[in-house]
Amino acid sequence: MEVLLPTGRCSADQVARSMGMDRRTIHRHLAKSGQTFSTLRNATSIDLSQQFMRNDQLSLTEVAELLGFASPGTFSRWFRDQYGASPSQWRNDHRRHIDAPGSSAGSSLISPLDR
Repeated sequence: MEVLLPTGRCSADQVARSMGMDRRTIHRHLAKSGQTFSTLRNATSIDLSQQFMRNDQLSLTEVAELLGFASPGTFSRWFRDQYGASPSQWRNDHRRHIDAPGSSAGSSLISPLDR
C-alpha cells in the first residue's frame, strides 16, 4: 500500500493485484480482522504523513504527492481533519517543540488513531 499511495492508484483493486489476490479476498481478510480497506489506507496515510512531515526537506506539496493526494489543498483538508491543524501550523508547532530545551523529537506526535 505504501508503494501505491504516491501513484494515486492505491485502490483495493490495485493492492489486490499487486498481492496476486482478488479484491474480494482482500475485503474478506480485512472484514475478519474488523477493518475496511478505507480505514487501512487512512491509517497508512496517517503513519506516512507523520514521517514525511518531520522531514523539513520535503515541501508540503511533495508530502501531498507522496501520499497520493490530487492536490495540496486536498491534502491540507485531510490533514486538518486528522490532526486538527493545518500542515504548516503542525510543522511550525512541531519545530518549536523540538527546539525547546529538554524536549524529545517524538513526544509531540499524537496520532489521530490514539485520540
